Amino acid sequence: MIFTEPVPCPACGKKAKKMTEHFISRDGDDYTGNLKVLMDKSVIHTDEDGNFFRKDTSLVLWDGESYIHAAMYFCTNRCAIDFANLVWANLVKKEASEAKNDDEEVQS
Repeated sequence: MIFTEPVPCPACGKKAKKMTEHFISRDGDDYTGNLKVLMDKSVIHTDEDGNFFRKDTSLVLWDGESYIHAAMYFCTNRCAIDFANLVWANLVKKEASEAKNDDEEVQS
């Protein structure tokens, strides 16, 4: 699920991360797209004399508006499972409470 804002995880409240992509080039190619560069880990390699011989480009890119959780609406599968277990436990308690109330009304 892609969001347009950093939506919090329903289980723990952790905000969605920026949806990024990577640009990697060992040929010295520069990035020419329209995405924002969040991180540049490019390395320029030189020989023993200090002469340039290769540029390795490694960029982390973001479109400026997309956010994503790892597990749809949840930040992790663990949070999704914990949330499901909590909802299930509350549903079971509610049904047990309603059944108890029904029994008390029948006895009255």
